[in-house]
Amino acid sequence: DCLLSRGLGDVYKRQEIFRAVLEAYNIELQYGRTISTYKGPIDTDGSEREVDFLQVGRIALAYRSSDGALNGAWNNTSRSWVTLPASDYDAAIKKGIAIVNKQATTDLLKMPIAAPEANR
Repeated sequence: DCLLSRGLGDVYKRQEIFRAVLEAYNIELQYGRTISTYKGPIDTDGSEREVDFLQVGRIALAYRSSDGALNGAWNNTSRSWVTLPASDYDAAIKKGIAIVNKQATTDLLKMPIAAPEANR
């Protein structure tokens, strides 16, 4: 009887671990599917400006000034904001913000994404 209850305990432990792993994958999947936007200040070249931020899951965090003259993205490696060429990214960031605000249909966006690092 003791062996049977110990065996069932192991099964329940494995089930709980499996459930926790699946839940963690589900949470990560939801992060990957989220896209959001918000307004906020950013310090660029010593002056603070109000910009629109666009967050695409865990892969991109970009910003755009309301006039489109200033675009940038978070560089996680250097832990700092980098300026992006408006000619390359302004339209994509603007479209992403419009998609979040339900002013445009869902579409692919050309976003600045860091290349994956090789395992060491």
